[in-house]
Amino acid sequence: MLIVDIFIFYFVGWYLDQVAPRTWGVPKPYYFLFQPSYWRGVFGCTSSYTTPILSRETILDSHGKSKTVEEAPRDQVDELAGGKGVAVRALRK
Repeated sequence: MLIVDIFIFYFVGWYLDQVAPRTWGVPKPYYFLFQPSYWRGVFGCTSSYTTPILSRETILDSHGKSKTVEEAPRDQVDELAGGKGVAVRALRK
């Protein structure tokens, strides 16, 4: 019986830790266990689809100037060429 009590108290503590408001982070709704999105994350069934990054040809106009992206500062060009930088993919509101 003690083992069953341990599991019950563990579950209640874990659940309250997920739904109780805290200083940092966003609490989950009280019904999060019944959402398919929670279980997809638990079992690793999330989609690995990522949107492709725009190629250089799609962001340059006929004169070779950027249409939508501003030029990188000269001191950061080497860092960007070396793979240091940030790429935001599939950002949603």
